[in-house]
Amino acid sequence: MGALGGGDDVVCVSGHIDLSRGSGELPRRALPDEALRAAGALESEGRPVRDPARQQKTVAQGAATSVWCATSPQLDRSDGVYCENCDISPLVTAESEAEWRAAPGVPGVLPYAVAPEAAARLWEVSERLTA
Repeated sequence: MGALGGGDDVVCVSGHIDLSRGSGELPRRALPDEALRAAGALESEGRPVRDPARQQKTVAQGAATSVWCATSPQLDRSDGVYCENCDISPLVTAESEAEWRAAPGVPGVLPYAVAPEAAARLWEVSERLTA
């Protein structure tokens, strides 16, 4: 996608949005407590569940990958990658997809999420919507 944006000065990456919730960390209107309890993200007493292996993190932990993407020299020439847990996610192959889906918390990205054709469509739509 960076190549579509003008060449060497534009690098595009995407990252996993972690579920981050806690007292004062996110507005209560972000998600209803019932939905968070159903997802296993909120204890019955109302305390947030912290389980980084299941992508349930503090706000700081959840923001870490975005900050890493913005500042890491590792991404200087890594256009079109997907990042999670402060690293570039490995590509999940068709042969390993079932095993990957059965292991929550294992980093990885499916091919459609980093497909150049999808990036081109996203760029086109983004240009139309922001022009």
